[in-house]
Amino acid sequence: MKSLLITIALLEGLTGLALASVPSFVVSALLGSALTDASGLLLGRLAGAVLMGIAMACWLLRQDPAGGPIMVKIMAGYNLFAILLLAYAAVFERLNGFGLWPTVLLHLGLFAWCVTSLIKQSKLRTGY
Repeated sequence: MKSLLITIALLEGLTGLALASVPSFVVSALLGSALTDASGLLLGRLAGAVLMGIAMACWLLRQDPAGGPIMVKIMAGYNLFAILLLAYAAVFERLNGFGLWPTVLLHLGLFAWCVTSLIKQSKLRTGY
């Protein structure tokens, strides 16, 4: 669980930093459509700040026996929603940047890791 939370902290932290710094580039890489107006740039930077907050929470809870599993559950939900939203953007909205499908696969892998980690932790706790 610790290595999962560290991995998520690093990935989300770097993505958040990139979004906060160059939101138009990141959104263009994901969706194939650049942010051009001030409100879009602000929302991109705000999304970057949110991802950096997620990264900090994962980092701070990586060794917490009570908070770690809760954070992994939260991240499983986050990754599931990210997969659904990004796939929806590609399939129904026809948005598609060069980084979209790799990002979907990354979130799918993180989601699977979260679920696997939670199952292992449950088996350790219950003895089954």
